[in-house]
Amino acid sequence: MNLRKRTGQGVALSLAGIAVSFLCSCAGKAPQKIHAELQEVVKGFQELRMSMEKEGLTAAELTPFDPSVLSFRDDAVKAKMLSIVRPMKKRSISMMDVVHARRFIKRHEEVLGKAEKESAVPREVVVSIIWIETTFGTYLGRYSVLDTLASLALLRIPEIGREIAGQSRVLAQVEADEDKTRDDDWKDVDWSKRTQEVGDRWYGELKSFLRLCSHADWDVHEVFGSWAGAIGYGQFLPSVALDYMLERPVDLWNWEDMIPLIARELAKIGWSSTETGASKEEVLSRYNAPRAYVEAVLEMRARLAGVSN
Repeated sequence: MNLRKRTGQGVALSLAGIAVSFLCSCAGKAPQKIHAELQEVVKGFQELRMSMEKEGLTAAELTPFDPSVLSFRDDAVKAKMLSIVRPMKKRSISMMDVVHARRFIKRHEEVLGKAEKESAVPREVVVSIIWIETTFGTYLGRYSVLDTLASLALLRIPEIGREIAGQSRVLAQVEADEDKTRDDDWKDVDWSKRTQEVGDRWYGELKSFLRLCSHADWDVHEVFGSWAGAIGYGQFLPSVALDYMLERPVDLWNWEDMIPLIARELAKIGWSSTETGASKEEVLSRYNAPRAYVEAVLEMRARLAGVSN
């Protein structure tokens, strides 16, 4: 199994330092640093471990989860909490993007053709997702997946969740004040509910990741991915990767394995050869929700295939 190592240091604050540090660019409107007590964060990591043990994770799966060596990723928490009110910017498509995509199709023509035949997902759609997710495998993320998932899972701890909810509301207001084009939708967000939803979902991903690493015999500290914990050429979250890994051994960093799995995942969530334009958008939004993501994939697909969306 080929694990891609980190290419740069992510923004991760050691537990020996400040536990939570949200940087705010507008001094005077909000504090420059908003932080939770270090003791609460350490206790929170310990509570996560105890919960996972009660829920059936084995000693082998839990051994790598050592609260004393975890780092809290404040940037991931901030990004995930505020993504609900931060519109994703649509990625532009350059001529070189199209050239590289066509070269990718030619280079992997056989496996793409087989995947398309088995899944009914056009090769242009699969390649468009590969383009937007990892730029054809050239950028796979540089963050510790363990630190990312553990940090986001902490939001399910009531004391930490309440504090982060308050911080997020303040920061959302600051960003809205600075960018007058933003809607005031941050005012309607139930931030307490948001922290609970994020914490519960990424707690599940944390459990899946520990099981995945144990099953695949990976060193949890040597797996790096996106700011949200996605890994491999397909940028799968651990729960998705685990489902496929339990079926048979797969290499998440190998195109021969990942091209069919990306196509299969799209088929699994609803893609078929008879889909209308509207329903294709719906299926892609299940793969990755932001509207800008869906539009970029469909635009790239159209440019590759020479068809309308």
